[in-house]
Amino acid sequence: MKHRHKQALAVLVAFVLVVPVYFIWAGTISDAIGAYILAPFLDDEEVHVEIDLSDAEMVDIDEWKKDNFEDEVIMHSAPEISKAVILKKQEVVPTQKEPDQDAKTNIIDVIMQNQTEKELDQWGITNWLSISIPSISVRAPIMYPEIKYWNAKEWDLLEEQMQVGLLHGATAYPHSMKPGSMGTLFVAGHSSPPHERAKESAYGHMFKNLSNVDRGDKITIAGKGTIVTYEVIRTHIVSAKDTSILSQQNDKSMLKLITCHPVGSTKDRFVVTAVKVN
Repeated sequence: MKHRHKQALAVLVAFVLVVPVYFIWAGTISDAIGAYILAPFLDDEEVHVEIDLSDAEMVDIDEWKKDNFEDEVIMHSAPEISKAVILKKQEVVPTQKEPDQDAKTNIIDVIMQNQTEKELDQWGITNWLSISIPSISVRAPIMYPEIKYWNAKEWDLLEEQMQVGLLHGATAYPHSMKPGSMGTLFVAGHSSPPHERAKESAYGHMFKNLSNVDRGDKITIAGKGTIVTYEVIRTHIVSAKDTSILSQQNDKSMLKLITCHPVGSTKDRFVVTAVKVN
């Protein structure tokens, strides 16, 4: 064999033997280095981390949540970690509040006032004057009904008209003269309620003590820019059928107060007669 061929064969054999040895050696070295570097992290023993808790304090988780979160906090546990999930509170849509008692009362008062005004208008009744009788502690408005039923002598309708007026105070007869002028001002009032509506009225008993009025007592009528004082000159009882007590005159400025008598009955009428003193 030629010398050149022998050299080539020797190189080939050397390559075949050296290369595997090199890779085996390199792998061994690499494993050794890797083991050396990763040894602290791959150790089978548990790694313990010491934390200094000397400055820590025990807290109540519910109290802690109240102090640190405005919203509701719900803790969810998982195998590896605990999570705090903050849930936004649902928006609360305000509901319309029921009207309080005062508001309800005001609404009822307005309704009743409207009904009253409508009824008075239907019967042609207006709020005219006021009366004051200090001796029996009476002070009340005087209602004035239009005169059409009186003129037409429709006495049943006149009675209904008067009864509506009496729910809201004393009531003048339609043929009355103005206070202070010549003639008589006739004013009626309940001594006791004659029906259910009168029981609910503040004026159902306004003349209950009229029989206690004495001669010399003063009665004041005010309204329309005038104040007139009358002095009692007479009191007497008449039958309910005696209509003469409503007779008009033109000699003096007088006042007559009329109510049912005795209290709780419509059998008779108690009449107070007074004359103007100023």
